[in-house]
Amino acid sequence: MNPYRIQWITRIRADGYLSADAKSLAEILVAAGVFGRVALTNWRKLNLALGKSAGDTKVLDHIKELQAAGYLGRYQGNKYNQSRGWSLYLPEEESNLLEFMDQAA
Repeated sequence: MNPYRIQWITRIRADGYLSADAKSLAEILVAAGVFGRVALTNWRKLNLALGKSAGDTKVLDHIKELQAAGYLGRYQGNKYNQSRGWSLYLPEEESNLLEFMDQAA
């Protein structure tokens, strides 16, 4: 695991404001990446990894919780890599703040 992912999951584990379910989801996300700060998976695969049915929408609440805390954003890929997934952020990162400002606009 790369140093950024280690720092990311360590911060989440220590975050007293996150629910146990959000932390469990983060454990799956930190292992789901192929490169750098991106976890290449979708919410249905996350459900299966958590032992739930693929269509269980409760996982979306935990995704939103991690997003609201500044740890997670959507990754849409680019013209060279069309894979979609989740960008892993530390709350104080500028790239994270810019993404949420764009969403609010």
